Amino acid sequence: MKKIFLAASILAVTSSQTMAQDILGTTSHMMVADGKLIIGGYFEKSDRRVVNNITTWDGTKFTGLGKGIDGKCRGLAADGKNIYVAGDFTYAGKGGDDAGIESNRIAKWDGTKWISLGKPTIDREIFCTAFKDGKLYIGGNFTKVGGTVESKSVAMYDGKKWSSVGNAKFDRAVTSMAFLGNDLYVAGIFTLNGDEPMERFAKWDGKVWTEAVPGGLNGIETMVADGNNLIIGGKFGVKLFDGKALVEIPNSPTSGNVFGVCADGGKIYIAGDFRRVKVGKKDVETYGFASWDGKAWTAYPEIPYTVFRCVAVYNGVLYAGGEFNNAFNGITKWENGAWTKVQN
Repeated sequence: MKKIFLAASILAVTSSQTMAQDILGTTSHMMVADGKLIIGGYFEKSDRRVVNNITTWDGTKFTGLGKGIDGKCRGLAADGKNIYVAGDFTYAGKGGDDAGIESNRIAKWDGTKWISLGKPTIDREIFCTAFKDGKLYIGGNFTKVGGTVESKSVAMYDGKKWSSVGNAKFDRAVTSMAFLGNDLYVAGIFTLNGDEPMERFAKWDGKVWTEAVPGGLNGIETMVADGNNLIIGGKFGVKLFDGKALVEIPNSPTSGNVFGVCADGGKIYIAGDFRRVKVGKKDVETYGFASWDGKAWTAYPEIPYTVFRCVAVYNGVLYAGGEFNNAFNGITKWENGAWTKVQN
């Protein structure tokens, strides 16, 4: 079976070498919003057009968000047509004769133009974003937002001003966040919030911060809510969290890291740099991508020289992105039992 998978993968790469480029660089974030697949990362072009680290795919073509952002994308969130982009940038919409707007590390695309969320905005890095009830939440290793508001590692923007979230005082960075119901969950490399022990996994219920599970959880890379659970990926593979307790997924891969997760149609898809998953009673090589249907794991064929970073299902099609040192150029889709180019 392994030889068949490898052959299919090599054929896909070889046959795509004469096709148009998809994304020239690394993709790290995917999100479905406003009827499109939103893709962020560290790249200059999509389909040979300069888009600068952020682009969209509508099932037919890639389209940039104006001139994009002048640094790496680290977080995506959405509210209708409004796309919030966080990352290592100073300007949005800058390129050619366009001076762009200064919007330090965070900006909004309203479907037509880029909008700043204040000047100055954030004093240090933003690593993750979430949106709930008209409010944007960010996590990182910053200490001040809006220029003067003290808020360590977690903050909120209500459309007009920045504020702290429950007087957050995390001692180190927040790198992932997601809402489950009305509760905000954050994960990272922190061990304290002020004087309170909070070991790398914490919850804000609108009133107080608490440790999400006793003793916390180390090694979280990503979190996504599927409505009933948080799907949590990391160096431990993937786990479920129902708001009360962690639920182990049997035979979750632990030979590497899970960097991206998504749920669709009763399946959980995971992307990373792990190399094995148990299918039935056998360990099977899976090359950084697998799916769980609630009963068993499915392995996927290799794309040589690839580390998967993100995954999404858009219009019923499975997409994956990451570091592709081959003809796939940053993004691929699963079609007819093989990884294929997105744009032919």
